[in-house]
Amino acid sequence: MEITKVNIISRSKTFDKYHAIISKMLSQSGFGWDWDNNKISVDSEDVWNTYVQANKYATSYRHKTIKFWDMISLVYSKDRANGAGARTAAESAAEMVAENGNNSKDTDAASSTQVDGDRKKKMYRSDDSIASMLGEKLDNFTAAFQADVCEPPPKHASPEEILAALDAIPGWVRMMC
Repeated sequence: MEITKVNIISRSKTFDKYHAIISKMLSQSGFGWDWDNNKISVDSEDVWNTYVQANKYATSYRHKTIKFWDMISLVYSKDRANGAGARTAAESAAEMVAENGNNSKDTDAASSTQVDGDRKKKMYRSDDSIASMLGEKLDNFTAAFQADVCEPPPKHASPEEILAALDAIPGWVRMMC
């Protein structure tokens, strides 16, 4: 069997439809999930009949077995990232540098929240070792990049200086070709 992009999109839409219908049922009073049989459980036939009268599309789900509901629910739930507020690493790094530069004198070590005008900034946790390590690396990189003092490049020895150093080695004999 050949699996194509169209097959995957179609299956994804099917699972999305399953999830929407079943989630709506599970949010109603009188419905639950039977983990042993992988089906919807209903408190009574009256609850089911009332629900199906208002939601005709749910009729086929009364005894339908749906395996891996927990995974389907995890993937297709509406509570997921949508890209709002997303930033690139470069944007985050630039903001951190700006915050470190602007808040270096104003930041209170006991405070875990920084305030900029009317807007509260991100809360920093002291136990977040990865963020702390990355912050230190960024600070070190920034300090090295902005350093005013540069070491002069090493001085290259002339051929005469090299020969003089070689002649100073005891037992070394210069051969002329």
